[in-house]
Amino acid sequence: RFRRANSGALVEVAIFSDGRANVPLGDESVISAQLAGGDSKALMDVAAEQCRALAATIAGRAAMTFVNLDTYEAYPLMRELASIAKGRYFALTDVVAKIPS
Repeated sequence: RFRRANSGALVEVAIFSDGRANVPLGDESVISAQLAGGDSKALMDVAAEQCRALAATIAGRAAMTFVNLDTYEAYPLMRELASIAKGRYFALTDVVAKIPS
């Protein structure tokens, strides 16, 4: 709605995450059942796919910045999402290094 009412507005979105997609959207009872069954890897895969789909939907609609909070960048999802959304990617260490002391 905002974009329709304000067609000339620049929308900027910043995502700060450790890159671990671990809670998918959906029916809580299904999620609980999968967790109870020890199927956490499948849940993480579903959550990551949902993140990718959302990034593709947002691509070109907003200026996106993704900041990976994981010091070791062990999970490449944030970098992948930035690419899909045509956004910028930063490691937290790069962001902190630019803050004047």
